[in-house]
Amino acid sequence: MTRAAALAACVLMTCGLAPAGSQAAVSLAFRHSAIDPTLTDRIIVKWRSSGVAAVQIESLNERAVRLSGPNGIAVTPVRNLFGSTDVMRLDHTPAHEEMQRILGRLNADPGIEYAEADGWRFVQAFPADPPNDPHFVAGSDANGIWHGQWYLQASSSTTPSALSATTAWQTTQGDASIVVAVIDTGIITAHPDLAGKLQDGYDFVSCDQGNFTAAAASGSNTTGDCSASGSAATYLFANDGHGWQSGASDPGDWIDSTDIANTLFIDAGCTTVANSSWHGTKVAGIVGALTNNGIGIAGLAPNTMLLPIRAIGKCSGRVSDIAAAIMWAAGQPVTVHAGTIAASPAANILNLSLGANVPCSATEQSAISTAIAAGIVVIAAAGNEGGAIDAPANCSGVVSVVGLRQTGTKVPYSNLSGSAGPAASIAAPGGNCVNSVAGQDCLYDIETTTDAGITNPSTTPGFYTYALFNQSFLNAGGNPDNAADVGTSYATPMVSGIAALMLAMNPALTPAQTLARLQSSALAFPTSSSTSSTQCTLADSTLDANGKFVEPAANPPPPECVCTTATCGAGMVNAAAAVTLAAGMFVQITPSSTTGSPGQRIKLDGSASTAASGHSIVSYQWTTDPPTSDQLLNANTAIATLVVPSFRSIGVTLTITDDLGRTASGSVTIRSTLGAASGVGAFEPAWLLPLAILGLWQLRQRRRSGRRSRAAY
Repeated sequence: MTRAAALAACVLMTCGLAPAGSQAAVSLAFRHSAIDPTLTDRIIVKWRSSGVAAVQIESLNERAVRLSGPNGIAVTPVRNLFGSTDVMRLDHTPAHEEMQRILGRLNADPGIEYAEADGWRFVQAFPADPPNDPHFVAGSDANGIWHGQWYLQASSSTTPSALSATTAWQTTQGDASIVVAVIDTGIITAHPDLAGKLQDGYDFVSCDQGNFTAAAASGSNTTGDCSASGSAATYLFANDGHGWQSGASDPGDWIDSTDIANTLFIDAGCTTVANSSWHGTKVAGIVGALTNNGIGIAGLAPNTMLLPIRAIGKCSGRVSDIAAAIMWAAGQPVTVHAGTIAASPAANILNLSLGANVPCSATEQSAISTAIAAGIVVIAAAGNEGGAIDAPANCSGVVSVVGLRQTGTKVPYSNLSGSAGPAASIAAPGGNCVNSVAGQDCLYDIETTTDAGITNPSTTPGFYTYALFNQSFLNAGGNPDNAADVGTSYATPMVSGIAALMLAMNPALTPAQTLARLQSSALAFPTSSSTSSTQCTLADSTLDANGKFVEPAANPPPPECVCTTATCGAGMVNAAAAVTLAAGMFVQITPSSTTGSPGQRIKLDGSASTAASGHSIVSYQWTTDPPTSDQLLNANTAIATLVVPSFRSIGVTLTITDDLGRTASGSVTIRSTLGAASGVGAFEPAWLLPLAILGLWQLRQRRRSGRRSRAAY
């Protein structure tokens, strides 16, 4: 691809450019841009398990017959996913309109709770004494040069989005009891900078074609589990010759000329030759690479353990496989035909650096809700299309991560809050390769673990990203995709690593408490930039005719924009502040509403407040501003009730006291629906006139009524 062609592609994809001379290959965001995440020959069906319409058919094959018969839709069974949820295959890949008609017919079946397409999701790759890891600071070797892990340093005027991880390390470097599950392309398990950090993982990438057969009823998960009628099963996307099985080693996800000529890849939109990305290994290294071991990079939470889970193969991964991976990582048993996969020891955090620009599916939401209910923090990449937040980051309860430049402004490729929601949660460095002088190497990319292999892993695994490769390395067959890594895929594990540090300090934190402390400790976005004064605007989150978010190509985001809390989340995540807040006292108030009409009762929930680690809260005290004696009920309990006053807003403060007598306070303002407050207890002048007119009219009416009464006598 010529430089001009690359620039044209970048404009269409609203990417962060690798500079001329950086020799960085086309990013994975480009590789997957042509795929329609809704185009699939599989559907997910959840049967009703209670009520008069409950379906109580034990056999998967018989449930497929039940589905086909009354609805007139030819399906063959693939697998029972979990519980009453099945994956079925249609006899062809329908266009979007036909798929909607099929789903409409199935969702009208009283025995079906929901039916939806088993769509696609893609990896979100876009393109004290300091540790002795050589790539932590700037350097070079025979392969090229790097600029170090700037994002782990303290936040500064030059790099305000830096995480201050070096400061947080003075308090904690994590704990081996905290586990981050990396649901991705798998991990190169022999990588020296991940040695001793990996728990036993699982591979959830299923076959391309082939159906469950009676011969596989034993429940073993081998190639026979996905054998097709009349032909052998294929594993082209899986690229490893098997379906679900233990182990999460990454065999490589390269796409070659044979792949792009195959009908399966053409139908999926995978039509570009590409090298292996080693995406899961890159993500894992950011979270928890070994630190101070004299090689490679420093991990953000180096003492944290990693649970590798493979759910993305060549090109993409299915929603059903990803949902199964989430359930398994959450400690739930997952069905494998006639048997089950034993539940993993549940992870504490799930990292999902993958997605597609569509709304959250019911299957994703079900799996994610199960994980959150089990106390697991789910963190996902906002996406790299420059538009509205992708699925699964847009699922309820997920911590969605927006990508920032080193200056704290949003990079053009990062998605952000949509006009119809959901709002982004928080922002972290995503890397920035837009340099001031053309031809320079990337100054602010993300250094992480990877592998030199072009297709398969190297025979001596262990490699790291570079800002710029030497031409001699590339001429010798080096993988150019290891240069200048940027994207929300890499911002996401930064937040996962910080969450791991927080849980090491306070393992009792719930997902909601973890998010609240991440957001409360975040640094404010810069209000201006030396290179841009353009403020970010909400993305268009309407859907096109194919059920995808409207592409921003018609109205591309600016190369740089100034973030606000409305567009990019609560602020710039900061490791040092988050660790301090996790370990100390924290007041968290959740009102049932932030507005109310006079006399309305609003629940004020302070039960998510916490004492410092190792201590307990002994008392709660609610007060109002201005003070009132009759508008707070149960004012000395964790959950109080506010009776909204007339015609004014009111401030509410909760003060907690711990077992050592230490106190902490937090406040919230409840606004009156009958008056716009200019301050607590005050009115905007515009409200005074209509209220005065109303009072005069009522007085006049009473006087008229009095005169009529006297005349009657």
